[in-house]
Amino acid sequence: MYEAYTKVDDLPNPTGHEDRLECGVGLILSTEKALISWQPINNWIITARFAHGHAKATVVQVYAPTDSADDEVKNEFGSKTSLLTFQIMT
Repeated sequence: MYEAYTKVDDLPNPTGHEDRLECGVGLILSTEKALISWQPINNWIITARFAHGHAKATVVQVYAPTDSADDEVKNEFGSKTSLLTFQIMT
Protein backbone atom coordinates (compact mmCIF):
# COMPACT_ATOMS: atom_id res chain seq x y z
CA MET A 1 0.00 0.00 0.00
CA TYR A 2 1.26 3.47 -0.76
CA GLU A 3 0.15 7.00 -0.13
CA ALA A 4 -0.30 9.58 -2.86
CA TYR A 5 0.45 13.21 -2.14
CA THR A 6 -1.02 15.82 -4.43
CA LYS A 7 0.29 19.00 -2.77
CA VAL A 8 3.68 19.93 -1.33
CA ASP A 9 2.01 20.88 1.97
CA ASP A 10 0.77 17.27 2.35
CA LEU A 11 4.24 15.72 2.13
CA PRO A 12 5.71 14.22 5.30
CA ASN A 13 8.50 16.19 6.97
CA PRO A 14 10.80 13.54 8.48
CA THR A 15 13.73 15.93 9.02
CA GLY A 16 11.75 18.41 11.11
CA HIS A 17 13.38 21.35 9.35
CA GLU A 18 11.18 24.41 9.05
CA ASP A 19 12.54 25.12 5.55
CA ARG A 20 11.19 21.82 4.20
CA LEU A 21 9.38 23.58 1.36
CA GLU A 22 12.59 25.17 0.11
CA CYS A 23 14.85 22.14 -0.06
CA GLY A 24 14.98 18.45 0.64
CA VAL A 25 15.41 14.95 -0.67
CA GLY A 26 13.18 11.92 -0.35
CA LEU A 27 12.29 8.49 -1.64
CA ILE A 28 8.99 7.43 -3.14
CA LEU A 29 8.20 3.75 -2.76
CA SER A 30 5.42 1.75 -4.34
CA THR A 31 5.60 -0.76 -1.48
CA GLU A 32 7.21 -0.77 1.93
CA LYS A 33 7.44 -4.56 2.32
CA ALA A 34 11.15 -4.60 1.58
CA LEU A 35 12.02 -1.44 3.52
CA ILE A 36 14.05 -2.24 6.65
CA SER A 37 14.97 1.29 7.71
CA TRP A 38 15.50 4.82 6.46
CA GLN A 39 17.45 7.77 7.79
CA PRO A 40 17.41 11.39 6.67
CA ILE A 41 20.98 12.66 7.05
CA ASN A 42 20.25 16.31 6.21
CA ASN A 43 18.31 18.30 3.60
CA TRP A 44 20.43 16.79 0.81
CA ILE A 45 20.94 13.15 1.77
CA ILE A 46 18.67 10.26 2.77
CA THR A 47 19.46 6.56 3.09
CA ALA A 48 17.19 3.54 2.93
CA ARG A 49 17.96 -0.10 3.68
CA PHE A 50 16.06 -2.83 1.84
CA ALA A 51 15.78 -6.60 2.14
CA HIS A 52 15.93 -8.27 -1.25
CA GLY A 53 15.91 -12.03 -1.70
CA HIS A 54 18.85 -13.34 0.31
CA ALA A 55 20.64 -10.00 0.54
CA LYS A 56 20.22 -6.45 1.77
CA ALA A 57 20.84 -3.24 -0.14
CA THR A 58 21.44 0.33 0.96
CA VAL A 59 20.25 3.14 -1.29
CA VAL A 60 21.66 6.63 -0.86
CA GLN A 61 19.63 9.40 -2.48
CA VAL A 62 21.35 12.77 -2.78
CA TYR A 63 20.53 16.22 -4.03
CA ALA A 64 23.97 17.66 -4.70
CA PRO A 65 24.71 21.37 -4.50
CA THR A 66 25.57 23.01 -7.81
CA ASP A 67 28.88 24.67 -8.65
CA SER A 68 27.35 28.06 -7.83
CA ALA A 69 26.71 27.04 -4.19
CA ASP A 70 28.92 28.41 -1.41
CA ASP A 71 32.15 26.49 -0.85
CA GLU A 72 31.05 25.76 2.74
CA VAL A 73 27.89 24.03 1.48
CA LYS A 74 29.83 22.00 -1.10
CA ASN A 75 32.48 21.02 1.48
CA GLU A 76 29.81 19.93 3.99
CA PHE A 77 28.10 17.87 1.30
CA GLY A 78 31.39 16.21 0.32
CA SER A 79 32.28 15.45 3.94
CA LYS A 80 28.85 13.96 4.71
CA THR A 81 28.79 11.79 1.59
CA SER A 82 32.36 10.56 2.19
CA LEU A 83 31.61 9.65 5.81
CA LEU A 84 28.35 7.97 4.82
CA THR A 85 30.06 5.95 2.08
CA PHE A 86 32.72 4.81 4.56
CA GLN A 87 30.07 3.80 7.13
CA ILE A 88 28.09 1.81 4.56
CA MET A 89 31.16 0.00 3.24
CA THR A 90 32.44 -1.07 6.68
